[in-house]
Amino acid sequence: MEKSKRSKPKIFDPAYMTHYLEIKGAVNSPLRITAEELSAMKLTEVRDLTMICGSGRNEGFIQSYRGVLLTDLLVRADIMKGDFDLVRLTLEKIGQIVFAKIQMGPGKSASFGIVNRSVDEGRQVPIPIFALAGPPTGCLINLETLVRPALLKMLGRTPLSHPEVDAKAVDSFPKKMPFPFVKWTMLEVTEEGYQVRFSSPSAGMGILPTMATANSLTVIPHGSTIKPGDRVRVWPLDWGTQLSGTLTT
Repeated sequence: MEKSKRSKPKIFDPAYMTHYLEIKGAVNSPLRITAEELSAMKLTEVRDLTMICGSGRNEGFIQSYRGVLLTDLLVRADIMKGDFDLVRLTLEKIGQIVFAKIQMGPGKSASFGIVNRSVDEGRQVPIPIFALAGPPTGCLINLETLVRPALLKMLGRTPLSHPEVDAKAVDSFPKKMPFPFVKWTMLEVTEEGYQVRFSSPSAGMGILPTMATANSLTVIPHGSTIKPGDRVRVWPLDWGTQLSGTLTT
C-alpha cells in the first residue's frame, strides 16, 4: 500500500502572528506601525486578483481585495535614492554635467548641468538644469538650498543666502550622519530667544506630514549629535513672513 503524504498543519495561533509592521534599513524615516494603526489607514481596493502563495501555488481568483498599498508605506518611510537616475543620465547625453551628488543629506543625489539651445540665427544659449532625484524630502531640501538661490540670482535679487538664526535645541538628535544632515524642524520664539524642536507631532505618521508641519530646516554638522541645550543653525522656511509673531526676514 502506498504511504499517503501528510501535509503540515497550518498554524493560526496568535503567538505566531505579528502585531506590527516595521520598515527600516535604506530609509530616512524608519516606521513601526501597529495593526490598529494600519487598519486606520486609507485602504485601496484591487480588483481581479489572483492569489499566489509563497510556494508559487495558485490559491484561486478573487474579484476584489482591500488593503494598504506597500508604496504608500514606503513613501512614508522615505526610501533612500537608488542608482538609476534617468534625468542625470539624459542630461549627460544632451548636455554637460557640472556636478553630480553633493555632501549633504537628504538630497545628496542632486545634480546640475548645462544644456545648450539654439535661438535666433543659430546662437547658442546655455540653459541651467537642476536634476532633483530621490524622495520628496530630499527634493524639497534641494529646492531650498540650491534651486531657490539660483532662481533669485537669475532674477537679479539680493541677498541670495538663506535667512539663518541661532537657536537652542529643545530635544535631541542622537544619530551621527556621515555628511551634513538637514532636518525638518519646528522653530519657536520664546522670551529667551529662538528654540527648535527636532521631534514633530506627526512624526509617527511618516516624513510627508512632518514636512507639511515643519516651519524650518536645521543643519546638523557632519558626524555630530545634538543634545537638549545645544546651539544649532536654523533656516526659517517662511521667508518674509512672521514666525510666532516676532521673526521677520
